[in-house]
Amino acid sequence: MDIGKNIFTLRREKRWTQAELAEKLGVSDQTVSKWENGQTAPDVSQFPILARLFGVSIDRLFGYQSHSYDEEVKAILKEVDSCGSTRREIELLTDGLARYPNSASLKTALAFSLLMLYRISEDGEERTLAIDRAVSLCNEAAQTSVDPRELDEAMHMLCRIRTETGEYERAKEAAEQIGPERHLLRVLDLSNALYAGGDRDAFAVFAADNLYESWYAAQFLLDEMTNDAFKAGELDRARACGEARMKLLSVFDTGCADYAATDKLFAAERLARIAKAAGDRAACLDALKRFDAVARQIPAVAASPDFHAAARNPLFFGAATDGGIAEEYMSEVDPEILYRDFDAFFADDPAWRAFRSSR
Repeated sequence: MDIGKNIFTLRREKRWTQAELAEKLGVSDQTVSKWENGQTAPDVSQFPILARLFGVSIDRLFGYQSHSYDEEVKAILKEVDSCGSTRREIELLTDGLARYPNSASLKTALAFSLLMLYRISEDGEERTLAIDRAVSLCNEAAQTSVDPRELDEAMHMLCRIRTETGEYERAKEAAEQIGPERHLLRVLDLSNALYAGGDRDAFAVFAADNLYESWYAAQFLLDEMTNDAFKAGELDRARACGEARMKLLSVFDTGCADYAATDKLFAAERLARIAKAAGDRAACLDALKRFDAVARQIPAVAASPDFHAAARNPLFFGAATDGGIAEEYMSEVDPEILYRDFDAFFADDPAWRAFRSSR
């Protein structure tokens, strides 16, 4: 191990001079020179700062590659999962950290086992020591890791610990450090901290906002998956995704039957076109009947002061045979234009004729 040579290599990769690195660290360029020449070494408190500056882990700073012990860490975690004893978990993880002291995964796992010890122990001093060490491990994992996922896991665990010990404001602070890539984890942690903290008003607002956001994202992704499968000719998968989206759109229907009405129109039309492509008249007619039921609600829905969906939907019927409709208010669109596009498919089907004559 030659940390001086590693600092030299990493500095050259960044194309920094010794003086530029020294300025970033708040030391003299002579100090950096002595490090790189092996005359002295950085203080231990500077290791995390150097690692962040270079965008590497502390292991990489010392010349170790994390992948060199990934399998060993995984083996330790697997043994921990199957040992069936909290105290034995702590022994295994403590031993693992003695061998791999910079593994954020082991630190976070040990913090969890210490939280479990805090729950089951009847010894007050043991509980205090366990929770203090768990907090310290989470902070260490967050400070030394440059992997965003490891940082998020450490903050997630710290939030759980703070919530467990009644430090709700500090729990929220930890949750808010979880990155956007793990948005769901952040939402779950914040909602748990708010609820456990007894702030019912704040929880109600947060839950309502994020429930809609999560619901909207899920139904949007299902729509994209439906469209992707349809374009690829994978009709069974397209139908399954489309039906899943329709169920999700209807999840709030009780007491609010017109919820997401225009989104349901899109979903029902897509299901009808999938069934048409598959040559399934029964499924196609069922989808169009569902479309028709929602379409009949639209005028009243659009006039409601609570109408939340887009009142204007560009190119809604862009796939219909009549290309003249580019943009219409949903309350003004005549579904007849869409139905005419299916007449040839149904031909003289009596069920289709009955549906058409009932409108």
